[in-house]
Amino acid sequence: MKSQIAAAPELSLIVPTYNEGQNIARLIKRVHKSLSNYSYELIVVDDDSPDGTSELAKRMAQEYPVRVVVRKNSRGIASAVVYGFKQAKGSWWTWGVKRRRYRQDKTTTEPSA
Repeated sequence: MKSQIAAAPELSLIVPTYNEGQNIARLIKRVHKSLSNYSYELIVVDDDSPDGTSELAKRMAQEYPVRVVVRKNSRGIASAVVYGFKQAKGSWWTWGVKRRRYRQDKTTTEPSA
Protein backbone atom coordinates (compact mmCIF):
# COMPACT_ATOMS: atom_id res chain seq x y z
CA MET A 1 0.00 0.00 0.00
CA LYS A 2 1.41 3.41 -0.97
CA SER A 3 0.32 6.67 0.62
CA GLN A 4 -1.84 8.78 -1.64
CA ILE A 5 -3.39 12.01 -0.48
CA ALA A 6 -5.67 13.44 -3.11
CA ALA A 7 -5.08 17.05 -4.15
CA ALA A 8 -8.55 17.86 -2.79
CA PRO A 9 -9.65 15.10 -0.40
CA GLU A 10 -13.27 14.85 0.70
CA LEU A 11 -12.35 14.81 4.38
CA SER A 12 -9.56 16.20 6.53
CA LEU A 13 -9.28 14.59 9.96
CA ILE A 14 -7.16 16.55 12.43
CA VAL A 15 -5.57 14.63 15.32
CA PRO A 16 -3.58 16.64 17.88
CA THR A 17 -0.93 14.53 19.61
CA TYR A 18 1.57 14.65 22.42
CA ASN A 19 3.44 11.54 23.56
CA GLU A 20 1.21 9.14 21.64
CA GLY A 21 4.06 7.02 20.28
CA GLN A 22 2.52 3.85 21.67
CA ASN A 23 -0.84 4.59 20.04
CA ILE A 24 -0.28 6.46 16.79
CA ALA A 25 0.24 3.46 14.49
CA ARG A 26 -2.90 1.75 15.78
CA LEU A 27 -4.87 4.99 15.40
CA ILE A 28 -3.72 5.50 11.80
CA LYS A 29 -4.59 1.91 10.88
CA ARG A 30 -8.05 2.16 12.47
CA VAL A 31 -8.81 5.45 10.74
CA HIS A 32 -7.75 3.97 7.42
CA LYS A 33 -9.88 0.88 7.94
CA SER A 34 -12.89 3.10 8.61
CA LEU A 35 -12.27 5.63 5.85
CA SER A 36 -10.54 3.62 3.12
CA ASN A 37 -13.55 3.96 0.80
CA TYR A 38 -13.29 7.76 0.95
CA SER A 39 -10.81 10.35 -0.16
CA TYR A 40 -9.33 11.60 3.10
CA GLU A 41 -6.24 12.97 4.75
CA LEU A 42 -5.25 12.46 8.36
CA ILE A 43 -3.34 15.45 9.70
CA VAL A 44 -1.31 14.66 12.81
CA VAL A 45 -0.49 17.90 14.63
CA ASP A 46 2.20 16.96 17.13
CA ASP A 47 3.39 19.29 19.89
CA ASP A 48 7.02 18.14 19.57
CA SER A 49 6.56 14.91 21.53
CA PRO A 50 9.79 13.63 23.09
CA ASP A 51 8.64 10.01 22.63
CA GLY A 52 8.96 10.04 18.83
CA THR A 53 5.26 10.30 17.95
CA SER A 54 5.90 12.49 14.90
CA GLU A 55 8.66 10.23 13.55
CA LEU A 56 6.39 7.18 13.81
CA ALA A 57 3.55 9.06 12.10
CA LYS A 58 5.92 10.15 9.31
CA ARG A 59 6.90 6.53 8.72
CA MET A 60 3.21 5.58 8.58
CA ALA A 61 2.69 8.37 6.02
CA GLN A 62 4.64 6.28 3.52
CA GLU A 63 1.74 3.83 3.47
CA TYR A 64 -1.30 5.84 4.55
CA PRO A 65 -2.74 9.28 3.61
CA VAL A 66 -1.14 11.03 6.58
CA ARG A 67 0.46 14.45 6.90
CA VAL A 68 2.48 15.31 9.98
CA VAL A 69 2.96 18.82 11.32
CA VAL A 70 5.25 19.38 14.31
CA ARG A 71 4.71 22.48 16.41
CA LYS A 72 7.88 23.40 18.31
CA ASN A 73 6.73 26.30 20.47
CA SER A 74 3.02 25.74 20.92
CA ARG A 75 1.03 23.49 23.19
CA GLY A 76 -2.59 22.56 23.62
CA ILE A 77 -5.40 20.69 21.96
CA ALA A 78 -7.49 23.69 20.86
CA SER A 79 -4.63 25.55 19.19
CA ALA A 80 -3.42 22.30 17.57
CA VAL A 81 -6.87 21.70 16.07
CA VAL A 82 -7.05 25.25 14.74
CA TYR A 83 -3.55 24.87 13.28
CA GLY A 84 -4.62 21.62 11.63
CA PHE A 85 -7.72 23.24 10.13
CA LYS A 86 -5.45 25.86 8.55
CA GLN A 87 -3.48 23.02 6.90
CA ALA A 88 -6.56 21.07 5.79
CA LYS A 89 -7.29 20.56 2.11
CA GLY A 90 -10.52 18.60 2.48
CA SER A 91 -14.01 19.77 1.64
CA TRP A 92 -15.09 18.60 5.12
CA TRP A 93 -13.07 18.95 8.29
CA THR A 94 -13.30 17.20 11.61
CA TRP A 95 -11.04 16.42 14.51
CA GLY A 96 -10.59 13.84 17.18
CA VAL A 97 -8.48 13.15 20.22
CA LYS A 98 -7.64 10.02 22.08
CA ARG A 99 -8.91 10.35 25.58
CA ARG A 100 -6.55 8.86 28.06
CA ARG A 101 -8.16 6.45 30.44
CA TYR A 102 -7.31 6.88 34.06
CA ARG A 103 -7.78 4.13 36.57
CA GLN A 104 -8.93 5.44 39.85
CA ASP A 105 -7.81 3.35 42.78
CA LYS A 106 -10.25 3.37 45.63
CA THR A 107 -8.84 3.24 49.08
CA THR A 108 -10.95 2.42 52.05
CA THR A 109 -10.10 4.09 55.31
CA GLU A 110 -11.58 2.91 58.50
CA PRO A 111 -12.11 5.23 61.40
CA SER A 112 -9.50 4.92 64.07
CA ALA A 113 -10.71 3.62 67.43
